[in-house]
Amino acid sequence: MIEKFIRSLPMALGIMIITFAFVLWMVAVSLKQVHPFFPFMSDLGINQPGTSMFTFCLGFASLLLLIFVICRYRLNRYHLKSYNSNIHFANYSLITGVIMVLAMCTTGSIPNDEPKYMQILHHVFAALLLTALQFDILIELFIARQLPNQTRVSKQRLAILIISLTF
Repeated sequence: MIEKFIRSLPMALGIMIITFAFVLWMVAVSLKQVHPFFPFMSDLGINQPGTSMFTFCLGFASLLLLIFVICRYRLNRYHLKSYNSNIHFANYSLITGVIMVLAMCTTGSIPNDEPKYMQILHHVFAALLLTALQFDILIELFIARQLPNQTRVSKQRLAILIISLTF
């Protein structure tokens, strides 16, 4: 039961973030606050009501991400111990996961239209989120390579990492 919940949590998180971005885009375009073609994600949360929605959705997404990171850490630690593998990768995965949660929550809390130093903080935490995400994918790739019958999964994670590095 819990493993089914954990397996569906990343998909639910991804769908929620895409849906939230689409709803914010529709609201911002209908209020003529952004250009309708390819606005920056952070520009959707500059004016009200987008600011409140942006902060709430990223805060809620970071809460779901925290639940996922903790459950994934416990499962990784269990599986690595049962196969007598190095459990340090599970600890590294927990650290990058917590950094992702903090960066996502902070990115949503700092608006992009404040004074210049606030914009810089917003962009620093957004870059930290992306970097922590890439390191997290890399660590999960190393964890998958230590477990038996995970060759296909590790190849998929490698493809996701390469795609994320191109952006």
